[in-house]
Amino acid sequence: MPRPRIAMRKIREVLRLVLGEGLSRHQAAAATRVPYTTLADCLTWATGAGPKWPLPEGMDDRDLEARLYRRALPPTGETPPLGHLLGQHRPRYCSHQRPELAR
Repeated sequence: MPRPRIAMRKIREVLRLVLGEGLSRHQAAAATRVPYTTLADCLTWATGAGPKWPLPEGMDDRDLEARLYRRALPPTGETPPLGHLLGQHRPRYCSHQRPELAR
């Protein structure tokens, strides 16, 4: 079961402590009482999302949350075949090896 998100005020505090004050992840986790793995995930997302400390003026909690928890974009191009997920079985052999399995 996924763990709940931490509050934006805690995320801001984590970013301030680690990026602004230079504390280690373990020290920031102890200071904010956020589990270390959650804090490390948050910092990984923040590094990928691009906000630096200090945060840009005018960036409110909604903007920060949208940057950190951005949904993955669907891949471009062809989609992989999903027959095996829909209950359709793929043949074990190529059609030139077993013509009766060709569709």
